[in-house]
Amino acid sequence: LQLSNCRLTALPEQFGSLRELEVVSLNENSLDELPESFGGLVALRSCGLLHNNLRTVPDSFGDLISLEHLTLSYNPISVLPPSFCRLRNLRDLHIYHSALAALPDAVGELRALRYLRLDFNRLEQLPESIGRLAYLQELRLGENMLSELPESFGDLRHLSMLYLSSNRLAALPGSFGQLTSLQKLSLGDNRLAMLPDSFGSLSALQELSLSQNRLVTLPESFCRLAALQLLELYHNRLESLPQSFGDLRALRILYLGANDLTGLPESFGELHALRNLSLNANRLTRLPESFGELAALRSLSVSANLLVDLPESFGKLRALQHLRLEGNRIERLPEAFGDLRSLRTFYLSL
Repeated sequence: LQLSNCRLTALPEQFGSLRELEVVSLNENSLDELPESFGGLVALRSCGLLHNNLRTVPDSFGDLISLEHLTLSYNPISVLPPSFCRLRNLRDLHIYHSALAALPDAVGELRALRYLRLDFNRLEQLPESIGRLAYLQELRLGENMLSELPESFGDLRHLSMLYLSSNRLAALPGSFGQLTSLQKLSLGDNRLAMLPDSFGSLSALQELSLSQNRLVTLPESFCRLAALQLLELYHNRLESLPQSFGDLRALRILYLGANDLTGLPESFGELHALRNLSLNANRLTRLPESFGELAALRSLSVSANLLVDLPESFGKLRALQHLRLEGNRIERLPEAFGDLRSLRTFYLSL
């Protein structure tokens, strides 16, 4: 049943009599509420209520025993009734850009959930039962007000994508390292000052954003993230990197700008897959001699540092195409600089 964008302000009480209805789209209307009879749609599998004026759903909503896909985004919904957690067949739930301040304590009863989007709400905490969503694969909680995660969070063993950016997280639970299926993780724009030692157990992790936090150091276990290809750490307070940082040999893109780094470990040159590297706005006084071993490097920004020269090995960066060195104290370039035959753009100024 397609009723989207029909300027509806209400549904008749008899709407729930459509007991054979399997799919309904009520997006882009002006519905303020749903009739209590809505729960009578016991065959309903997919329901779209995007862009309405709903502040909640009726208690009978939990009677939609066949419901698998539900979109309630872009509504001023602030609360869900406890009966909502009876939707045992629900696989996809989208309630983003809404006004949710809390989730029902029994949200863990929605055990069929695979995809859950709750970004752009007002959530301050998550119930302990969320760890019972054992088959959850993608969870989006960005742009909320979360200050902590429950210890049960580590029980989400099938989670492959997790978005927690723009919250108020100051720490992660020790169980976080149990998320061993995680491939993409966004934790940018939080208040993290440290990572748990268990973080290095995220063995499947390929993309990680930790930008705009308060990290001063990384645990040595961080360098066990052998599958990591993209790492964003800009706008933190990092003063140094672990000596074994070079063990991240799958890294292709690395953003370390706007930190307090004064040097790089000698193992840095072992990042042989690295293609894009940003080190701008740090306090680097030198680059390690091993830097020239970054044979795949194509783009490098080391602007706004304290470099006075470059290592002789710099000329071995034969794949380098784009180089920014402005805002340093470099007065001479190494003799081998002329070997950078692939260089296309080069910026150098005091």
